[in-house]
Amino acid sequence: MTWYEVTIETDNKSENLLTEILWGLDSAGVSIKDEQDYIDWSDDGFGSVKNDQPAPGTYEVNPVVLGYFSDDKNIEDIISEIKTYQANYNKELAADQQIVIHDIRYSPLEDKDWETAWQAYYEPIHVSRFMDIVPIWEKDDQVADPKKTTLFLDPGMAFGTGSHETTKLALRLLEIAMAGGEDVIDVGTGSGVLAIAAKKLGANDVAAYDYDGSILDITRNNFALNDVEDAISVAQNNILNDIDTQVDIITANILFEILEPLIPQAYTNLKAGGQLVLSGIFHDKKDDMLALLAANDFTVEIVMNMGEWYGILAHKGQD
Repeated sequence: MTWYEVTIETDNKSENLLTEILWGLDSAGVSIKDEQDYIDWSDDGFGSVKNDQPAPGTYEVNPVVLGYFSDDKNIEDIISEIKTYQANYNKELAADQQIVIHDIRYSPLEDKDWETAWQAYYEPIHVSRFMDIVPIWEKDDQVADPKKTTLFLDPGMAFGTGSHETTKLALRLLEIAMAGGEDVIDVGTGSGVLAIAAKKLGANDVAAYDYDGSILDITRNNFALNDVEDAISVAQNNILNDIDTQVDIITANILFEILEPLIPQAYTNLKAGGQLVLSGIFHDKKDDMLALLAANDFTVEIVMNMGEWYGILAHKGQD
């Protein structure tokens, strides 16, 4: 069997939607390579992390989204479908939110290349001095460190594996918000990384929801990799519709257009003083989100950015 690697040169704001498009076309794996992930983060106040600067010429100037397809699919048809999805999305998106594709191409991979494709460029991710994300194939080599929270993921399986700025922001803010013993809801759980982190940081009850029910087996698998499969409930749900539980913390790493209707729901589903961890906010939507939070009686505690992406930690009043 021959595998094809589809390479899409894009911009920062288009990465997430292109990832969704590739998953929707049944890509066997999706990854993002973005030089912005490696800029000015060697010592950012969270302690020194290892030098993750890529070798010169290793990365493209533009961010790159990669998808993988077997030869049982016509690769030219896949390319055409990606362009069709782009055109259809752009009909509905504002001018400053358009999906940008600078270049799209594909190349064949031999089976032996495919088997190690993820491992070639995915290494442990140092989220902060107290948290690492480690690919599952390195789990047996890890030396337990009681001072660190270690999350194990299969990087080739779902969006939210820690390599993107939005996931790192959400994890850092969650780490700040958690004291232990909280009840937590993760909205748009994807890979489940935020739910896993919440449990490993000492949460009490954790519930994870995603609109896309087809990925929940992936989510459950990642829970199992971290030995928390029996400690986190997971279900298909559209944001917080019909959820009447009140919790201490709600996390959501999703795009602004989905966060927007979530904010008033989150206020209802948070206990007095409860905290809201948000990420997935592109720079041109930051002020809109801050205004939306203020309009819904949230107090913003922290605004954090990586590149052009923002994360926000806010809390509900004491009623």
